[in-house]
Amino acid sequence: MNTLITADDFAAFLRSGEYFNPAHWHIEAPDRPGGDEVLRRIKWRWALRRQPVLGVTWFEADAYAKWLGGRLPLLSEARIARDVLAPTGQLAEWCLDYYYPGVDGPHVRPEPPKRRRVEGWTVADCLQPAMSDDAISFRVAMRSLEGM
Repeated sequence: MNTLITADDFAAFLRSGEYFNPAHWHIEAPDRPGGDEVLRRIKWRWALRRQPVLGVTWFEADAYAKWLGGRLPLLSEARIARDVLAPTGQLAEWCLDYYYPGVDGPHVRPEPPKRRRVEGWTVADCLQPAMSDDAISFRVAMRSLEGM
């Protein structure tokens, strides 16, 4: 969980065809766009291939994490990673947690519109999971939530 996912990492997910595998996708995910559309949205360029991927939705980040056998980090984990591993030059990051004012945790089930936590974003603490932004990236946690 020490680095943000790069544009090349995410492009490999697309090229493998696993981006379109329903087993990786959250039950609430909308229909997936075509691979070329996603590459345009994340602004994949050869020169930026090793930079953090930007412009992915929470659903896409979650599917990528599942493909790797991991998950998105909890808000608390993302904060630790940001403080310890990369204290400067940070991007905002998708987190596993639902957003509900005054409550943290992955098991909160707010009423619609459901929003997911975004750590380090100057615009807001959350965003609807089908939305994306050019300032939001993500990392993958490989540790299970069981026993946490």
